[in-house]
Amino acid sequence: MGASVSVSGAKLCIVCAPAFCVDEPDTDKVSTLIWLPQIDQGFVNRLLRSAYQARYVPASSPPEAVERASRAYDTLTELENLRSVAKQIIGTDRVSVLRKLIPNIPQHDLFFRLKRVSGLRVLPLGPWFDLHGEDFRALITSRK
Repeated sequence: MGASVSVSGAKLCIVCAPAFCVDEPDTDKVSTLIWLPQIDQGFVNRLLRSAYQARYVPASSPPEAVERASRAYDTLTELENLRSVAKQIIGTDRVSVLRKLIPNIPQHDLFFRLKRVSGLRVLPLGPWFDLHGEDFRALITSRK
């Protein structure tokens, strides 16, 4: 699996972990909610891993690598822009707010959620990758 962290005793990929850390007190500093119903959380995580990996380019890189890094940055910016859509739809982009609201949602509504498309995704932010930079580099090195 490469580099991983433990969340509630389960080992998770460093990119996937924020989606499982909603109970952590500083979760809003390292992740946010976005609205992206076209793809699932797993695909978002793989896209993030690829985009952050593409951003790591040495100064002496060929022009193609620099261009990939630029496009990766654009992808990450576009994903962060989807925070505003989450705010429009559910009134917040903060994971902690959603976490506090979930216990108040009637179970009946939660069961019916399975029959509707949900587009909420947890997007790890730059500070998460800064905090776990060495682990992330180990992950991308192990998957090359």
